[in-house]
Amino acid sequence: PPGGGLASPLEISREARDEAAASVLVDVRCAGSNEYNEMASLTLSSQHHVVRALFAKGAHGVLFTPAALFVSLLLAFALAVVTYGAAIPSGLFVPCMTIGALGGRLLGELVNEADPSAADAGFYALVGAAAMLAGVTRMTISLTVIVCEVSNDAASLLPLTAAILAAKLTADLFNDSLYDAAIDLARWPYLPPKPPRGALCACAEDVMAPEPVCLSEVEHAGAISRVLRTTKHSAYAVVTHGGNGRRYLSGCVLRYQLEALLARRAFVLRRNPSPGSKPPPPSASAATSRSSSPVSSRGPRSIRYAQEHPWSTRGAPEEHPWTAGGAAP
Repeated sequence: PPGGGLASPLEISREARDEAAASVLVDVRCAGSNEYNEMASLTLSSQHHVVRALFAKGAHGVLFTPAALFVSLLLAFALAVVTYGAAIPSGLFVPCMTIGALGGRLLGELVNEADPSAADAGFYALVGAAAMLAGVTRMTISLTVIVCEVSNDAASLLPLTAAILAAKLTADLFNDSLYDAAIDLARWPYLPPKPPRGALCACAEDVMAPEPVCLSEVEHAGAISRVLRTTKHSAYAVVTHGGNGRRYLSGCVLRYQLEALLARRAFVLRRNPSPGSKPPPPSASAATSRSSSPVSSRGPRSIRYAQEHPWSTRGAPEEHPWTAGGAAP
């Protein structure tokens, strides 16, 4: 029978000893050759061997006592939290399986003490490990297959499936998975597969700025330079002005594209037009005459976004028309 204290040696039968002694049981401060310390076996042995011993069937009241399982459960949970939060390379799958197996084995030992005809304590450990992994990783089908392969028991497929689904659904009611929470704490850019609950009924105006910075399809170079100096946006909306005074979205232009256009002077120099007059449409001859004749730097300068890379040209700047339907440079 098991020893009375947590640190006292645990005397086991020859059959159970032959099965687990070679992998998990440790004889720390034990006098006899067939005595093993249960707390040392749970804490000093490899977690893979501990999980295998916890899954062992037909060893109720022989391998581990409920007191040792309870203390090991608290210790393993605390160490897993500290280790995972310390930002060191350590696994999480096997520790979660160990914690679940300890909890399931503890419950199985208590149930078997109350009702010897109940299910084996090793089966409780298997279901507990599967439920713990499902609550942490939120896996369902793949986890069921993994646990069935580990246990080599196809008869436990239905109870494992029920436990995994129940653990996942219960955990989803409170928070996200542990991996998603770690990504949020690290502030890594991550787009979840589903929108948040509060964004299901949200509109674009709920998340956009009240006064967005917009540029016209034909804009002054000075205005663009002023926008680049006063803002830090990575992209800007390109709008067209309708007849009713409203603006319509035509597309967007990136910040580095505008900076490249200004750096390469890929804009057209024009004089101030007279009030009420419309500028003539650009032509090849006009572009040639502008490139061959000196142009005064006075007056507002207008810029059109290039459909082709303006920095690939050499010589005098030319006009590069770009509409909303075309591709951005």
